[in-house]
Amino acid sequence: MSLINDEAKFINDFNALEDRLLQYEYLIRMSTEMPPLYEGEKNDASLFNECRAKTWLVTDVVDGCVLIRGDSESFIVKGILSVTAMLLNKRSATELCGYIPAFIEQTAIKRQLSAERLDGISKMVYSIIQKAETALEPVGGQTGKLSERGAFQ
Repeated sequence: MSLINDEAKFINDFNALEDRLLQYEYLIRMSTEMPPLYEGEKNDASLFNECRAKTWLVTDVVDGCVLIRGDSESFIVKGILSVTAMLLNKRSATELCGYIPAFIEQTAIKRQLSAERLDGISKMVYSIIQKAETALEPVGGQTGKLSERGAFQ
């Protein structure tokens, strides 16, 4: 399935849960599906300082595919990170370039988060996309694509 189709399926499934508590339960359940960090990866180098909750993010590009692992002290943040991984993990770096995430904008997640948390999550998602873009750049070159996007508004 394509990234856009997978994202649309998530949006439809999440929005079908009209109760806020069911949506939180869904995100918490998703948090258990996050690819785990390897021994020793929960360190200062992987600590994503843009989130309010302590969050660790490891993004690699191997053979042109993006691989995402992470953890967070917040089940909700980890759930959103898990959704991000579900959508973006093992996708080609080429497929992620130019991708503008819609799953926050088109679900109740946006309304349920404070502006500060929303900003941190936005930066986390775009850092993954930026890693994919960087993997495709010529040595010393810059695509500039990330700077053309804004945070979730």
